[in-house]
Amino acid sequence: GEVRAHMQSTEVHTKRVTLMVCNVVDFLQAQGQVQGRLAKYLAAGLHHLKTAKGIPDSFSGDRLYASFNGVRVCASHRLAAYTCAMNMCKDDGGMKLSIGIASGEVRCGNMGCDGMKRFSYIGSLSSWVHVVERIGRSMECE
Repeated sequence: GEVRAHMQSTEVHTKRVTLMVCNVVDFLQAQGQVQGRLAKYLAAGLHHLKTAKGIPDSFSGDRLYASFNGVRVCASHRLAAYTCAMNMCKDDGGMKLSIGIASGEVRCGNMGCDGMKRFSYIGSLSSWVHVVERIGRSMECE
């Protein structure tokens, strides 16, 4: 009973998901100007994620990493991620954002050692979404 429940909770499986990464453009150069707006950007981003059934994975500095259809079922996860990104750009707090979105298959589930487990995504999609975001930033896409 108890061992079986533990094994099910740490199961890793293949799933189709959409991943999204969002960064503030020129964050390091404009830190003094954006620090007051960063909390508003995060609050707005989390609101739009919740509305679109996305799940925030991590927030580090100015980078927000999120998933759609990974933990919470979201039938139209690609459209949900796109809608979330568009709403974040409209509600950006006066900061220029760079957002990467990628969809595909990943291996996902609770991973790690007994002392520290977390829900994670493994596969090329996890790297590709960051590449898409960086390409958009380097091309200064609007």
